[in-house]
Formats: sequence, C-alpha cells, structure tokens
Amino acid sequence: MNSFHQNAQVLNRFVIAQCVLTDGVVGAVRKEVRRLFPDVKAEANTILDILSHEVLKRDVIEGDKVVEAKARIKKAEQKLSRTASRALAQANTNPEG
Repeated sequence: MNSFHQNAQVLNRFVIAQCVLTDGVVGAVRKEVRRLFPDVKAEANTILDILSHEVLKRDVIEGDKVVEAKARIKKAEQKLSRTASRALAQANTNPEG
C-alpha cells in the first residue's frame, strides 16, 4: 500500500512538469533541436522559457502543488548526487573494482 501511495504522489502532472523543466530534459531538447536544425541557435534559457510559458499549462507551473513537486524533485536529485559521489569515492579508494 505504501508503494501505491508513493507512486500516486510522484506520478502526477506537477512532478512530471517539473521533471520536464530540469536541466537534463532541457539539454536533451536543445541537443535534439540542434541535431535536427544545425543552423538554429538553440539556447537552454530560450527552450526553458518556451516550455514553461507556451508548452506546459499554467496550473502545472504555479501554485502550492508546484512548490511541493519542486521540493520532491530537488530531494531526488540530491539523493542521486550523494549516491554518485559515494560510488565515485569508493571507486577512487578501491581502484581494482
């Protein structure tokens, strides 16, 4: 039951919208635009602005639920960063694998 509740909290339009607005997704969109249209200068800030003002609905960009979604995304990113840092530190102290 706890897993179902966690899925319901994470898989909603607010969290998904905040995932779309992360640097990784904006970077992937920028890379794809540059791949398809090499002559176009696609800046990350421009893509982020278009996503947040023209692509996504306003209700998933503003409000209390958005603040909660941003906090959830930030917490998940920090957890991933800590895990990656620990793995890197462990690999550096034990070079044999």
